[in-house]
Amino acid sequence: MYHKLNLNKIFSALIIVLFSSCSALKVTNNYQVECMSVGKDGTQLVKVWTYVKNPDDAVAQAKINAVHAIIFKGVNDGRNGCMQRGLASEHDAETKHKEYFESFFSKNGKYLSFISVSGDGIIDPADRIKTKNGYKIGVVTSVRHSALRQELEKDKIITKLWQED
Repeated sequence: MYHKLNLNKIFSALIIVLFSSCSALKVTNNYQVECMSVGKDGTQLVKVWTYVKNPDDAVAQAKINAVHAIIFKGVNDGRNGCMQRGLASEHDAETKHKEYFESFFSKNGKYLSFISVSGDGIIDPADRIKTKNGYKIGVVTSVRHSALRQELEKDKIITKLWQED
């Protein structure tokens, strides 16, 4: 009986540790984005500096942050060529379309079809910086800017660039 009770306590403690170490990824404004280059196919190569407690979460969080930046913030740092303004020109678009973006940025949401990690996904050691609260990690991503714009236009989240009469 005593042995079984200890195993239950150990198992319960292990479960708590596992779940507490798995941080939930979410949309945040705590990131920086810089333009690396622009592709002829409507893509933008951007480096996303993401702040995470667990470095294993960096790539997944960077994907969310890169798409979020393209939609709402634009890319103002780095090389020339990336769209400096976000796709959503309305200042309250994120709030106005809250349900849409909650679904869009959900665990397996639509945003994943517009983003990929550049190269083999290995983080350059120079792009991994220890901070007081965790890590600042730079992840190079490729955002399908044109396709993202078309999707948001189709879903009536942003207005079309050219209105047909």
